[in-house]
Amino acid sequence: MGNNQNKASKSTATADSSLISTSPAPVATAPLTSHRQSVKPSSAVEAKLDYGFNSALISLPGSRKTTLVEEDFTNHIFSAIPGVGKFIYQYLLSLHSAENSIVPIDKFTYIKGGTTILSLKSVEDRINFYVSLFARGKDIISDADVNTLLTASQQTGWMSAGLHISPEELLVNHLKAITSGLFKVQSSSVPVSEVSNWSIKLCPKFTECLHVYTCSCLVDNKEPFAEKETLNEFVKMLREGRSVVSLSTVWMLTYILPPKYFPCITSTNVMPLQNLITVVQHNAWYSLYSSNIHGLSVSRFQHLIMDYLGPTLLFIKFDQYVYAVAVDTQWMESSHRWGGGDGMFFEIQPNYRLIQSGEDIMYLNLSDRAASKGIHIGKTARTTFLKVDDEFNKVSHYGIGFKLDAIEVWGCGGEECLHKLGKQKQWEHKEITRHQNRKLTPDEWKENPDRAILEMGGVTTEHNERMDI
Repeated sequence: MGNNQNKASKSTATADSSLISTSPAPVATAPLTSHRQSVKPSSAVEAKLDYGFNSALISLPGSRKTTLVEEDFTNHIFSAIPGVGKFIYQYLLSLHSAENSIVPIDKFTYIKGGTTILSLKSVEDRINFYVSLFARGKDIISDADVNTLLTASQQTGWMSAGLHISPEELLVNHLKAITSGLFKVQSSSVPVSEVSNWSIKLCPKFTECLHVYTCSCLVDNKEPFAEKETLNEFVKMLREGRSVVSLSTVWMLTYILPPKYFPCITSTNVMPLQNLITVVQHNAWYSLYSSNIHGLSVSRFQHLIMDYLGPTLLFIKFDQYVYAVAVDTQWMESSHRWGGGDGMFFEIQPNYRLIQSGEDIMYLNLSDRAASKGIHIGKTARTTFLKVDDEFNKVSHYGIGFKLDAIEVWGCGGEECLHKLGKQKQWEHKEITRHQNRKLTPDEWKENPDRAILEMGGVTTEHNERMDI
């Protein structure tokens, strides 16, 4: 597919539901014949694929062709992500009844394989198909092929939000963190079933954008997502490496977190592309506190997040570890644990895993001397995995002490919560200024706590009580 045609055919970032969900008629599996190119499609899905095949032939340079080779898939039909085109071509080859493994793909095989792909209705079916696709139809899949699948899924996910991300931007160590739980120390491959089960359990929709992209390329020879490279400050921060987490982490979180963390979305049954669009294009997430900017300061931390009314994401970094906590309620100081049913606790690095979810994950006490102080993560005292001291110097990780490297808090309440926080801070500033400029009467000064503090330090504030020198 040529570049000009590719740009001209961009559409809005919405999946064609009829393209994916239409129930096809059974595809004929008769032996190949010389007349297959003239067979008329027998269902709406086959008609769309027939159109897609013919469009691909027309778009190819040079003399008119009747079949497609691998370069046609990688350089034209799937030009945005050639790796996906290569795997789709190999899959279609596996359906070919001819003995020659390098025979070009004809229309019959294209429609047969495409019908199978477009007929994948459930999340489980799509995960099983794409894991098997990137395993090249084998019963085991290598760590390299799993990383290729994750890279393609992330690229199509970010494309859904209008960003074209190169594989080089998706840091290898973050991909390894996602897959590290699958591969043992001395193993470079695992059964396909393990990858599918892991995906269904921890990240059930991670192939959705990849599926939309694949279907659109087969049917229309075009990308289904509109390009919009206008970046908000949050995305700039990630792409410039000014955060303890990466694009890959954000991509993964948008597939896992509940709808409460995406304020522009009201339905609970949404595709992940809508979550990423909310983050990238609707300013749903933004940095509230970053120790890289504000310093490891407890007072700044309190000032910047305690009045925020929406859900937040807390990131804690030390040594080789990065942890994330999804906090679904307003932050509060208490000697008891708190948090709602949408709270979640993850390890991000070096191994991605969900540790806890549900109520009462958080604990924050910075002032009550009678109770344990600091930030504690875990539902009970016995299941407290992390403790950050009340001076932001140290972290206790499973009872082992580490130096705290960084803390970040992101707001996830959208522009409305950010606006309310701004109004609250403006009011606080006006009140402080008003009290600073206000002159106290003698009676008010006697009751003022500042007077008591000064006198505790040995400073006499009443002139008639001072001794002459």
